[in-house]
Amino acid sequence: LAYLIWPVDMTGIGKPQRVWATLVSANYFQMLGVRPVLGRGFVRGEDKAAGIAPVAVISYRLWQRNFGGDRTVIGRTLRINRHPYTIVGVAPPAFQGSESGLRSDLWIPDTMAAQIDSEDGMALLKDRRAGWRRCQTEGKTKKPEFRDHILPQCPSFRAPGRKSPRQPLGRPLV
Repeated sequence: LAYLIWPVDMTGIGKPQRVWATLVSANYFQMLGVRPVLGRGFVRGEDKAAGIAPVAVISYRLWQRNFGGDRTVIGRTLRINRHPYTIVGVAPPAFQGSESGLRSDLWIPDTMAAQIDSEDGMALLKDRRAGWRRCQTEGKTKKPEFRDHILPQCPSFRAPGRKSPRQPLGRPLV
């Protein structure tokens, strides 16, 4: 599980906006036990090669504010730093990201770093020490063990509305 928060320009849905994007590993939502309320999270393969998956999961707040809660938002395109991204999911209302005190508006695969920061994007992707936050597991850690034992050690993981790290957000994983 890895993530990096970055400010981006978002266009294609009304006035241009400066929003917070979080570059994430494909297993980000799954490992946090977060299920989108609409659409899907990221799937295996979307983090295998640079630039392969121009897809985004948007926040519930962004969905309400910019799309009026329109359920046909899945498949629509928005532009992030002038590059087109397809919306594949909407995060649950209580989920604001994994960095305490900073509300993410959208999440994109970490392999899209070059489009997010055109000057140093590839360096960001190659050097995971460059501001990346990680919560790593060893081998075959089961999801409940991750939520119960690993997440409490990640001080940045505290989403508003969450009573404890054990309380899942969104629909439970199946």
